[in-house]
Amino acid sequence: MRILLVTPDSKFPNIAMMKLYQYHLNLGDDVGFNINNPEKIYVSIMFSKNKWMVKNMQFLYPWAEIIAGGPGYDPRIRLAPEIESVVPYQELYPDGKYTFGRVTSGCTRRCPFCVVPIQEPDGIRYIMHPRHFYKKGRIMRLLDDNILALPHAWQEVYDFCKEKKCILHMEYFDIRLVTGQIASQIMDLRIHRGEVWFSWDITKDEQLVIRGIERLMDAGAKGWNMRCFVYLRDETYISDAKYRWNILRKFDVYPFIMTDPEHRTRRLREIQKIGSRPARYKKVGTERMFE
Repeated sequence: MRILLVTPDSKFPNIAMMKLYQYHLNLGDDVGFNINNPEKIYVSIMFSKNKWMVKNMQFLYPWAEIIAGGPGYDPRIRLAPEIESVVPYQELYPDGKYTFGRVTSGCTRRCPFCVVPIQEPDGIRYIMHPRHFYKKGRIMRLLDDNILALPHAWQEVYDFCKEKKCILHMEYFDIRLVTGQIASQIMDLRIHRGEVWFSWDITKDEQLVIRGIERLMDAGAKGWNMRCFVYLRDETYISDAKYRWNILRKFDVYPFIMTDPEHRTRRLREIQKIGSRPARYKKVGTERMFE
């Protein structure tokens, strides 16, 4: 069977597509991003504003079976168990630098602005040990939603990275769950570029965020080691984001503005343009950036 994979609104490596590729490869199918006259098409949509792209695929390939998914299309859609258990095919995105994978999926939080609770309504679940997908000599880049919420999974990652002496790149840690032990473990690992990423989305978590930052600092982190996404949902939250921003700068943490694509106005795009580059926001200044 000829299987076409399509990710029309994202160039970032897609774990689901990597698993679908390996699954159909195991079946002997002709599968990939450049398949002519496909009989089946998998479409992954990242942003809900791009749902129309599925109908476009149906128009272009009226004879093909089209299976759509992704957080932007319907976050409730999951891979079938026999596909989820497959080791992702790393060479689908052959940059040779990273090994992409997930040890866990989901999160125990129920943040109202986040799609993860819809994707994983039962909370967090274990997927596979990193030994199954790690490629020697590459940076291990984990796309877990909140690995610290499943302590034994984090311990597996820590032990594996120490054993293999590999470099770890985490998309972010839940700073609220960083204990003294976890802070020491993080600083004991070879972290990609020495940067520990986390996020601060809700102001009421201020004391928990500060506690996590202080624990990392007690373990040896400096302000420049830490990078924090500052979530700015819409224009009504600008002053709130500014408050979080200023607290982070007091600790010399590098903040980065993260806006919501569904609510991104011209003003928010300008704030993000400045607030996502340290060289820019250091030059412009906080007051001018948020004005």
